[in-house]
Amino acid sequence: MKIKTDVEKLKRIISVLSRVTLKKDNNEMLASIFFEATKNILKIKSSNMSIGVEFTLVSRVEEEGVFSVIGQHAQQLFSSIQTQKNDDEIDLCVLFCLRCVMSF
Repeated sequence: MKIKTDVEKLKRIISVLSRVTLKKDNNEMLASIFFEATKNILKIKSSNMSIGVEFTLVSRVEEEGVFSVIGQHAQQLFSSIQTQKNDDEIDLCVLFCLRCVMSF
């Protein structure tokens, strides 16, 4: 999945969604943030059984895709990203794969 979007808005969304996910649950789906990129829309959502939150972010999607990642990992990764301009091109799958490799 490759998109071009406002990274600062994406960071704020991830921050909110990481607070919705359950931190100490054996069910990984309840601890995850779900990403779906189709056409010109990036949907980002999470749930903790009590509430579900979904954000839609207008983006230029170059490669469509779907994946989920643990909310805490997403928050740590996006909080460390520094950007020079708001509209930055990012490859989300590569970012999260790099995070997984670096954590081992």
